[in-house]
Amino acid sequence: MTAFKVKATDFEFDNTEWTVPAGKPISITLTNEGKVQHEWAVINLGMDLEKGSDFTEDHVLWEIEKQDAGVTVTESFTFDTPGTYQIVCALEGHVDAGMVGKLVVS
Repeated sequence: MTAFKVKATDFEFDNTEWTVPAGKPISITLTNEGKVQHEWAVINLGMDLEKGSDFTEDHVLWEIEKQDAGVTVTESFTFDTPGTYQIVCALEGHVDAGMVGKLVVS
């Protein structure tokens, strides 16, 4: 299983690009080191957000839901379709503040 860690602070991720294999389980550990809630949402292919106000739940392929400050959580998912997915913290104002990245599934 491929595993990686993500740290969220106010208002950025410690990395902005991750690469994982298609069709294999991925373990993602999100640690919120910020002072406000954060999440790690994978946006459906072809539905990238230009600005935070474009976001709806229909955009989300999969996510680690919002986590309080100081919380660490590990979740798993399998990305079956290769491509480059946009990653965002979809909480209000966070995309516009720069909490975006990309997940390359190959």
